Amino acid sequence: MTVFAIILGVFYFIVGAAKLAGAKPLAQQFDEFGLGQNAMRAVGAAEVAAAVGVQIDRLDVFAAGGMVLMMGGALFHHGRVKHPTKSMAPAFIVLVASAVFVVLSL
Repeated sequence: MTVFAIILGVFYFIVGAAKLAGAKPLAQQFDEFGLGQNAMRAVGAAEVAAAVGVQIDRLDVFAAGGMVLMMGGALFHHGRVKHPTKSMAPAFIVLVASAVFVVLSL
C-alpha cells in the first residue's frame, strides 16, 4: 500500500502545486467553470494537503476520500461546460485511483 500512497501523493502534489502556481491552462479552466483564481488556489491547497495526508496512517483514507469528492466536482464542472472526454480523463483517473485506495485501505 505504501507505493500506491506515494504515487497518489506525488500526483496530488504536482497538480496541486500547478494550481497554486497559477498555471495558465488551469487558470483558464477555472475561469471557464466560473470559479476564478481564489477557488483554483483553494483546490490546489487541498490537493497539496491531500498529498501529505495520504502518507499518514489513519488520515490517508480521509485524504483520498476528499480527492474522490473533489474529482467528482471536477467531472461535474467539465461536463457542465461540455469539455471533451479527453480533458476529463485525468480527473476520472484520479477519482478511480483514489476510490480504489480508499477501498483497499479499509
